Amino acid sequence: MFIQWRALRTTRRRPRPARIAVLLAISVLITGIALGFGSAQIDPVLADLARPAAVNLINNTVNTSYSKFVSGMNVAYEDLTKITRNEQGQIVSLNTNAELLNLMCIQLNDNISAELKRKTIKVEIPLGSLTASDILSGKGPAFSMNLSQSNTVDAYSKSEFRDAGVNQTEHIISVTVTVNMTVILPDSTETYEYVQSFIVTQAVIVGTVPSVYAEGTTN
Repeated sequence: MFIQWRALRTTRRRPRPARIAVLLAISVLITGIALGFGSAQIDPVLADLARPAAVNLINNTVNTSYSKFVSGMNVAYEDLTKITRNEQGQIVSLNTNAELLNLMCIQLNDNISAELKRKTIKVEIPLGSLTASDILSGKGPAFSMNLSQSNTVDAYSKSEFRDAGVNQTEHIISVTVTVNMTVILPDSTETYEYVQSFIVTQAVIVGTVPSVYAEGTTN
């Protein structure tokens, strides 16, 4: 029984080296094909993979930078807006603190730019995707590439008024961040635009807001 058990055990292990050899042969075949066609195929493949990777990188960086920024600033509506009323309680003027808003945008811009400057775009490329074959696309061992990128960041503030009911107006102050990122590929470049808005503060104003403010949006 002992000898028979060993024979069965040996029989079970024999296919393992064969499977490994087959996998290695397939990998070598795909690698050879990729080397032949890769130069013509790699840029379109990288562009498709880089887009979601770039958007995800920008999204995480912008949201993390903004969260850190606002937690440190701790700005209230009263810090950004001054409402003046007459003796009857009517609103005669509404002024935003443009200097503070501009400072916030500059600092946020610098923070995001500094974070993005330190990062690259990482993509995972299946070797089969570098061939001209639809059958092999997305298959085979994958390898990693870190793509360099350059970017421009623009942050600006926006003041918006909305009707909030009878004799009430909602005032929203927001910051919009626009990032244009250029990813450097072996033989070309790809540029992606990302836009995200954040509400800095908001309040409901009781009373008639002068039409010079309520009729539009100011930047």
